Amino acid sequence: FKNSLVVMEATGYYHYRFAQYLYKNGVVVSVVNPLSIKRFIQMKLAKVKTDKSDSKAICEYGLSQEVPLYNA
Repeated sequence: FKNSLVVMEATGYYHYRFAQYLYKNGVVVSVVNPLSIKRFIQMKLAKVKTDKSDSKAICEYGLSQEVPLYNA
């Protein structure tokens, strides 16, 4: 985990504790606006919407975009 980047959608209160935990344990975290992810998926013309496909899209987003880094 130490050399990883964890990208997650902002989900109100739910992402906050996990982002804090990762940050405090030295993991680089990015919390992204869900609308940005949604638009990214739409640009790729993806028709399937599952948790698995969303996870892959968030990963692709993190690899291809300059994401903001989380700081507590």
